[in-house]
Amino acid sequence: MIKEDGQVVLVDNAPTIRKSIIPLDSNLVIYAYSNLNLKLRALDFRCFRIMDPRLFFAIIQTMPHFPDLFSLQLDYCNLTSEHILILKQHLSRQKTLSELNLTGNPHGHRSFHRLLRCGLKVLILKFCNIAEKGLRKMASEYLNHPYEPPGLLHLDLSHNPVFDEGCKYIASILKCDRTLRSLNLTDCKIRDSGLELIALSFRTFALSDDEICVRRKIRLDYFRLLQETPFSDEPNATKPEATLANPKDSFSLVETTVKIHPFVNETVQENREILVKGNCTLEHLNISYNQLSKSSLDLLLKTVMEQAGTLEALQQLVLEGNCRNDPECDSLKITIQEWLAGRKTRSRSLPGSVKSKSSLKRRRSSGATSTTSGLSSRDKHSSIHA
Repeated sequence: MIKEDGQVVLVDNAPTIRKSIIPLDSNLVIYAYSNLNLKLRALDFRCFRIMDPRLFFAIIQTMPHFPDLFSLQLDYCNLTSEHILILKQHLSRQKTLSELNLTGNPHGHRSFHRLLRCGLKVLILKFCNIAEKGLRKMASEYLNHPYEPPGLLHLDLSHNPVFDEGCKYIASILKCDRTLRSLNLTDCKIRDSGLELIALSFRTFALSDDEICVRRKIRLDYFRLLQETPFSDEPNATKPEATLANPKDSFSLVETTVKIHPFVNETVQENREILVKGNCTLEHLNISYNQLSKSSLDLLLKTVMEQAGTLEALQQLVLEGNCRNDPECDSLKITIQEWLAGRKTRSRSLPGSVKSKSSLKRRRSSGATSTTSGLSSRDKHSSIHA
């Protein structure tokens, strides 16, 4: 319950107040949790338009009282950029929360990028008016934070005005990230030129100047720490940001980044260029209901065929609503799905030891993530809907 002075009082902890809730018009009740033995897993405030700022404050204040909370639904809640900034601070402390749905909150488009590095695994941003500028900020979070990159497994950007101009930033994310497993770009107004930029991230590509700077920073930090850590544990102003903590922890962090970052670990130098292996970890890509023609389908088929020899690659491409009423396009779609189906069959037929190595990282990631739709019958009763 939230009172006029902005103070939050949990109804369970105030039985005398609970009895007088109805006559108190000045009090706004948003939280009632009577079964203390129930472990709440999800909070659902769908279509709960937040017009009073105290409402959002009360929602945020109740979250820490649910140690098992993993899903927060704030669809169509009229959130602003200021709300997103406050939410980001609390998400960093709510370690169990892994799924956040902000569908239909277009007023917060300036701050959505701040949610990428809060420990979330699933982030849904449908109908949020995310355009080129917002995507540029998101790509910057991935590119400029190699030591603490976003750990998202699923990112939903469907029904946003991405257009072709925003596709270069989506491609930038796919180039430097090897954690994302699912990306939804349904109805993002993408044409052939935009899809071509995205498809390039799945093939061997040359590093741009900005990407080379990131690669150099990681390598220089590593060699600097390699020299400094054995001799001195005292931080100084000349050390990079990653070294200002415990030197041993810093070295371990940088060493891990060197081993897994694609700009360092998956590169080869050729003809005065630094070439990087394309993204083979994204498994699900939904690009339905965009404005793609036959040439885009040809490019997607070529991309799928080029990934045929890899253990980890695209497993599902959703193309519904593109190039409709064209027999040639329909034939290409069928061919693409046949290639993907054949890949799944070959993956299942691999020896157990090979499959375990190739999917170990995926199992670890997916084991820590679940969505509301995957709740057991017992867990479904432990959700609060507002």
